Amino acid sequence: GNTHFFIGEYDASLKLYDSTFVYAIQAENNRFIGLAKMGKGQVYTDMGDFGNASLILQDAIKFFATKQDSTSIVEAKNSLSILYSKNGFYDEAEAERNEVIASEIAGGYYSTLPAVYYNAAADYNKQQRQSDRITSLKLSLDAARKSDHRGFYEPIMLTGLIAAYAENDSLDKVKFYLDKLYEDKEKNTGGPYKEYYLDAIKNVAFAKKEYQNALNYGTEYLTLKRQGKQYEEIQTAEKFLAKVYTALGDKDNAFDHYPVSYTHLRAHETRHDL
Repeated sequence: GNTHFFIGEYDASLKLYDSTFVYAIQAENNRFIGLAKMGKGQVYTDMGDFGNASLILQDAIKFFATKQDSTSIVEAKNSLSILYSKNGFYDEAEAERNEVIASEIAGGYYSTLPAVYYNAAADYNKQQRQSDRITSLKLSLDAARKSDHRGFYEPIMLTGLIAAYAENDSLDKVKFYLDKLYEDKEKNTGGPYKEYYLDAIKNVAFAKKEYQNALNYGTEYLTLKRQGKQYEEIQTAEKFLAKVYTALGDKDNAFDHYPVSYTHLRAHETRHDL
């Protein structure tokens, strides 16, 4: 179920989480009962089915609380913060994240903190709080380096900082973090990191006024996002291309990419799912 979720095959993921739930009930395995609930909530969040996502994640948190599973509560609350963010409830998202951060720091745990700080940076970016965005990305990188999963997290946090500095006209800082990323370029820019890298490098190209490169990277990035059917990310990728076409003086293509209706995206992707 997790694997299908990570590669954007949401229908298959939901079916497998349902099977997990049924077998977990039969086996009286409380941990997997809760994990199946949480997994479905995460899938519904990325699908844009926010009503079902909210109900299921809240149910998962209540279930974990009765079992005193603090680790899973932290993960579920982080998922709930993402849901709030996607709906524009930034204060509520921040409140959930702050609970997670306080709990993890108090326990000396770093497994969740990199993602929590990274998600906080994404919210600050939406609110045009660029200083807070960069601070949170630095915290995410620091937490990643202290975690047991440094090798996985670090390239993601580096690309986040590259994109942030590129969008805030700090090309000297961009070069610093690009050099860090390129210490193992093949690993850090391909495979599971490719979309993060494309997101960063398209912004670098735009900041340098290399608009054709920005267009190429941005188009490749949008193609990857469409494969994953993540609505908010698709919308953001479309807006970037609109910005590039505007800079190129191509008003017709700019209009085709912006503004993108979130409702239209959701309906379009739902038809493909059916």
